[in-house]
Amino acid sequence: MAEKKFHITKEQLEQDYAELQSMLRIAGKYGVSKKLVMNYMNRYGIERKQRSAADTDRLIGPLLGEGHSTAEIAKQVGVSDTAVRQSAKRLGLKLNDSYHAGEIITHNGYRMVQAPAGHPGTDSKGYIREHRLVMGQKLGRPLKKSEVVHHLNHDKLDNRPENLELMDLGSHTSLHHAGKVGRGLM
Repeated sequence: MAEKKFHITKEQLEQDYAELQSMLRIAGKYGVSKKLVMNYMNRYGIERKQRSAADTDRLIGPLLGEGHSTAEIAKQVGVSDTAVRQSAKRLGLKLNDSYHAGEIITHNGYRMVQAPAGHPGTDSKGYIREHRLVMGQKLGRPLKKSEVVHHLNHDKLDNRPENLELMDLGSHTSLHHAGKVGRGLM
């Protein structure tokens, strides 16, 4: 998609940046991408202010407490959604996004839940596959990457501890492919 025409002087861009304090807000003002604003700032040699993680956390924490969504906070503070999620994780706060409501069903049928702050098995958004979390709680330790959790009744959403069995990858693969013939072999 072609960018909109954007012609701005160095003086106007400096003035907007001093006033709006964010490339994202400048982009919104002119209806262009943040990357285009950044390219112009680089071209004109305008220094960007780098906000520290502590400053970001200080701004985002109260907004999460007030119940704002990730997207609302990102727009208000002038950061990305990812920065809001990272800040929430550092602060040990839960996101207020109603579209996830703390759990997600993946494309291949596993339930992912919001993990406790600092859990080593989470994805970038702070979610973990529920069966791995349950098995870790049952064992009293986080699972190793080489460990696989098998659902005894083959229902990926039945994450009761008694339905889960810890296995290594080779054993799990053998269990699911027992009696099957390799590719193209008869």
